[in-house]
Amino acid sequence: MKISLKRPDEMMEEQVMAYRALFLERGENANGSCGLRLCDKYTDWLDRVRKVSANHVPDRTPSDTYCATNLDGQLLGMIDIRQELRPAHYDKGHIGYSVHPDWRGRGIATEMLRQACMHCTRIGIMTVVMSCLCTNIASQRVIEKNSGILQYRFYSEGNYYFLYEIAATQHK
Repeated sequence: MKISLKRPDEMMEEQVMAYRALFLERGENANGSCGLRLCDKYTDWLDRVRKVSANHVPDRTPSDTYCATNLDGQLLGMIDIRQELRPAHYDKGHIGYSVHPDWRGRGIATEMLRQACMHCTRIGIMTVVMSCLCTNIASQRVIEKNSGILQYRFYSEGNYYFLYEIAATQHK
């Protein structure tokens, strides 16, 4: 399936807020959404996304948030790319993502991550660091399909995680 990553804008309000509501209803976190769950208003979230990207949020690593859409403009997922890794957040990695539950299992996350790795090379990140819960088999497969190499397992905030590295330059 052909997808594109695009920055959220005012035209995406209805879809993004429906995405938020669905994840909240399911008790899931929409990873890679720049704190969407914390914002009741779309304009507040969009403002946050823009400020975080421009490094105007204290104690927050600057990152670029994208919406993954199909050719019809339908929101399939979200992905967030940290522009740098600070030591305190190294284990969180460069990239976080989520896929709309209706679109899971169709290769969306794999393609989102491939495109995000290409973006990383454009902003000077040659080795992408990623982590996922040890119990999240789907994310492990997505990372490994994008040539992720397992580096180590670690414990944080009550859970075990795997940390991977991906050579971003091999993605085209």
